[in-house]
Amino acid sequence: MPTLSFIHAADLHLDSPFVGLQQVNEQIAQRLRDATFEAFDNLVQAALDHEVDFILVAGDVYDSAEGGLRAQAHFRKGLTKLALRGIPSYVVHGNHDPLDRWISAIDWPDEVKVFSKEDNQSHTFYKGDEPVARIHGISYPTKRVSETFGRKFQRTGPEPFQIGLFHCNVNGDPRHDDYAPRTLDELRECNLDYWALGHVHERKVLNDNSPFVAYPGNIQGRHIRETGPRGAMLIRTRGATVEHHEFLPLHTVRWEHNHVDIGGLTTVDGLIEQIQNGVESDGRSLIVRITLTGRGPLHTQLARDLQGVLGMVRESCASTAGNQFVWIERVEDRTRPEVDLVERANEEDFVGSLLRIAGSLQTEDITAALNGLWLNNRASGHLQSLEEHELAAILDQAVAMVAEPLLEDE
Repeated sequence: MPTLSFIHAADLHLDSPFVGLQQVNEQIAQRLRDATFEAFDNLVQAALDHEVDFILVAGDVYDSAEGGLRAQAHFRKGLTKLALRGIPSYVVHGNHDPLDRWISAIDWPDEVKVFSKEDNQSHTFYKGDEPVARIHGISYPTKRVSETFGRKFQRTGPEPFQIGLFHCNVNGDPRHDDYAPRTLDELRECNLDYWALGHVHERKVLNDNSPFVAYPGNIQGRHIRETGPRGAMLIRTRGATVEHHEFLPLHTVRWEHNHVDIGGLTTVDGLIEQIQNGVESDGRSLIVRITLTGRGPLHTQLARDLQGVLGMVRESCASTAGNQFVWIERVEDRTRPEVDLVERANEEDFVGSLLRIAGSLQTEDITAALNGLWLNNRASGHLQSLEEHELAAILDQAVAMVAEPLLEDE
């Protein structure tokens, strides 16, 4: 039976800016500007190192429909490098880089197959003279597509291994816009062997057998909601079966969100040491958000001078080994005073009444209070939606801001 090896990548978002960073020095800022390009270079090198038969790119190659030629030129350079080594590339466009905004004068090597907006497209991959794989795909013609978009994937031809290359949302992932929604059952009905998906930025294997259905995630995290290693998937097959799948880390900058409990700590020096112990680099650059939690005597110091603590943490964790760096993006204070607010709410006085009212509030109340911002045309474009745990943190912080000055007076 014929064997294959290929890399499945998606959501490159070349030339994408990092979101939410402040006070970054120019050296780090330049590294961040180049991070998506460097991650793509790592993808190209991985394809060469593993001597794969081909690579798949499942949409959102570029970050914005308004982008320039820099991203396209870098993408072509990488795929040309692969083409010169006999490694073809199969590419579809997604909702971030639809075809109606990416018409350019750049010529692609013959080994680069960019799918158009038409249904029923496929390309055959040959090993020698033997047709061993057929890749089906479709690119987004515009940012918004109709319900019928990409509904004609279907096995055709004699090739033993057949792939669907598609940028879509399977099973309604709530953290991503519902572009080209599909169910696993709908994908199974197409009788393909592998679904190379894009759009969801988290790595997921939705089905590991007949067909194999996977999201590799994006190759480079760009904000605090994209923590951990990012990269692509290396796939090895025999006949119509996936025999091996492996994650390949490609990121050059990793995001992490660490939580540190102040319980038992009595000095800022002790806190800094605990934070340092939790910052672990994997040999790549690192951006870390620190959220301080728990109850203890340090709460008062943090409430008075959190910026001072941030400065100390940044200085203690700073690292510039070669081109690598460690940057503390933010220190958040979610700590509480040593007093037990739940127990204190039982007291029949003003503070007790205040705490009982606060305890009755739900995250829905916060959502209702903030709706005016999201409905404001000037503000909504600059805001990200808040998840349940973030709303709960806002509520906790609001209670602390009101109650703690009163408790300190006591």
